Amino acid sequence: MDGGPVIAGSVTSRLSAFWLAWKWVLLLALALAASLYGNYRQHIAAVTAPLRADLDAARDGLVLSGVLQADARAAGDQLRADVAAARATLSTAGRNYRNAVARAPLGVACAPGAERMDAVNTMLGESPERTTSNRRSP
Repeated sequence: MDGGPVIAGSVTSRLSAFWLAWKWVLLLALALAASLYGNYRQHIAAVTAPLRADLDAARDGLVLSGVLQADARAAGDQLRADVAAARATLSTAGRNYRNAVARAPLGVACAPGAERMDAVNTMLGESPERTTSNRRSP
């Protein structure tokens, strides 16, 4: 009965050799699968890169337009405040002018044109820019 253990030993060595060979096949198959998955991920990243760049540019454009809109809103508010202040100043100046003219009307001898404006400015307390001595005679 010496043949029994020899057969068992040869089956065991054959199973051991079979497992050793398939272990490497299994490891190489797993390495191939990991490599294929990495290649797939790189391909997807390469295909979607222009789309992601466009999306980033669109987001940057939205941020910039928001900043510009906020600046425009602030500038508009400042402009409206400046217009209101100018309107109030002009209204007051017009009222003051009308009151001054009503209090002291110019004489009949006051001619129209630059001389009249000099007289009005003098009456309002402003010094005239041009005096009659600076004017050339026609």
